[in-house]
Amino acid sequence: WLLQGRGVPQYALRVLTNPLRRCEYLHSQGGRPFSVLRVVRDPRETIISGYRRHRDCSHTGEAWVRERGSIDGEMRNSRLGRSVGQWLNLSRHGVSTATHSYCTILSAVPTREGVALEIVVATARWLGALMSFVKLLDDLPQLKQWVRLVKQRSLLADVESTLSHLADWMFPTA
Repeated sequence: WLLQGRGVPQYALRVLTNPLRRCEYLHSQGGRPFSVLRVVRDPRETIISGYRRHRDCSHTGEAWVRERGSIDGEMRNSRLGRSVGQWLNLSRHGVSTATHSYCTILSAVPTREGVALEIVVATARWLGALMSFVKLLDDLPQLKQWVRLVKQRSLLADVESTLSHLADWMFPTA
C-alpha cells in the first residue's frame, strides 16, 4: 500500500493509516474523499509551554507528569534520550528518571536542561509523529490533495482569509 516500505514509524502509521485508507477507498469508488486538516502550533512554542506547565506539579492536569518513572522509557529507549541523559547527569541534581516524577525532575534542574528534557519527551510523545507526518507529505505529494497543514499562528493572524482558503479547498465549487 501507499505507506509500506517508506520507513514510516509504527506510531505514525497508526495515526495516518485509517484516514488515508478511507480517502483512497472513497476516491477509488468515484466518491469525493474527505479531507484531513491539521492545525499545527509552532513546536518551539509548544515545547516551552509544555516545559512551563510540566514543571509545576501542583497545576498540571496531566497525571503522568506526577508519576514516578514516567519518562524513564523515553530517556532509555531513544538515542536522543540517552544522549541528553548523559549530558544532563541528573544524579548531580539528586534526581533520577527511574525514581522521580517528571515535574520533580524539571523543578530540580536548571531551565536549559529542563527544556532539553522537554524536547526528548515531546519527541517521544508527539513531535516525532508530527515530523513523520510532514515527511510523509513531502515524500508522497499525491497525499497533498487530501491533507492540509495550517499553522496556528497564520490562522490566528488572519482567521477570515485562512478559513476562506480552507473552505475553497474542502468544498470546491467546480
